[in-house]
Amino acid sequence: MVFNHSNPNGIPLFQKIALNDKIGIMAPEAAEREMKYGDPQFVDARPSDFYKEEHIPGSINIPLPVFDIMYMAGLSDTDKSREIIVYGRTVSRLYDVYLANKLFLRGHKNVRILKGGLPEWRKRGYPVSP
Repeated sequence: MVFNHSNPNGIPLFQKIALNDKIGIMAPEAAEREMKYGDPQFVDARPSDFYKEEHIPGSINIPLPVFDIMYMAGLSDTDKSREIIVYGRTVSRLYDVYLANKLFLRGHKNVRILKGGLPEWRKRGYPVSP
């Protein structure tokens, strides 16, 4: 593994993906303020099993493997200027980055990623639904 990491031709252990530079990062405090006073749509990008365990109240779950179907059922009719706050990072996968990029490509121009995801949200004592 050390050889693989130090070798310029080594295989990356985790896939790297770039976030579109037009997609912002939102601090949990700002997202919580938006939840209280605005009309954002929170989107949980994690697999459904994780979402069922806990999620931000009012969020919808759009797992990547079923993005097209879930998008049509949950967000396709949403105003493209509505703020969408995506979360869903795990130790090994950047579900939030993948999903935010996909939403941006579908024409949603006000997409943000929740900084620190659900763990940071929970740590600050903000509401979580089982």
